[in-house]
Amino acid sequence: GLVATGAAVGVHIRCGERERPEKNWIAFVYNRQLHFVYSLYPHTILLVRPSDGACVRRWSTASYLPLNQLASTGKVRIHGSATALLYRPDAYLGLLHTVDADGRYVTMAYTFSSSPPFAVLSVSRPLPLQHAPLAFASGLAFPPTQFPPTGFARNASAPTDPRDKLVITYGVANTQARALVVSRRYLDSMFDWCGGDWHPQPLNDSVFKTIPAGNDELVGDEFTRASETGRSDGVEAGRDGDAADPSVAVNAEPTF
Repeated sequence: GLVATGAAVGVHIRCGERERPEKNWIAFVYNRQLHFVYSLYPHTILLVRPSDGACVRRWSTASYLPLNQLASTGKVRIHGSATALLYRPDAYLGLLHTVDADGRYVTMAYTFSSSPPFAVLSVSRPLPLQHAPLAFASGLAFPPTQFPPTGFARNASAPTDPRDKLVITYGVANTQARALVVSRRYLDSMFDWCGGDWHPQPLNDSVFKTIPAGNDELVGDEFTRASETGRSDGVEAGRDGDAADPSVAVNAEPTF
């Protein structure tokens, strides 16, 4: 939380496991209150009070059939990534990743309702992260409001709203920091599993070789255009498992 001085203060959240560390919770704000997506399947939402870490499981849904079917295979685990943004009036946008028994990652975007019980609405195709099986997304944000910078020569084709773009930050093999910049139009197209020229690419041993230093790609419009070919290195998907048995619209009243 933030105190009046603006200094960051860590608060232990009194939810989840006490005997082992946890991660991959997705933070978002609703009605000026802090919430977390605690698990993807079922889609379990925590309501948290930052001042003292008080926490309650508020809602849980398992109504999105494709995610249910994926989880039921037991071949992969589904986890959350980064934070969630209010993407449109009726939906938040978040990231999820799957990991298989060999530790290979696949990252996808997903949307969930902007109002309780925050049910999952859609899941995208795998995002085109470089070296996808080794890539772990850690951030999702709109560009700063001053982007494009002051003095940028606007024209008919220039963006007029910085929120027409999104930035996805990620690491590769715990050795490289990267960013993928995409337009809303492109990201929206990723939710169409039947459109475009996207085809899953088979995994091969070459993607697991050591990534040479100094092999960074451009970040920005050039990187976005390269992504808009529709290619993706990801092919598989997965399941989480920290929450209790799935239930629909569980609505436990907060204790604070």
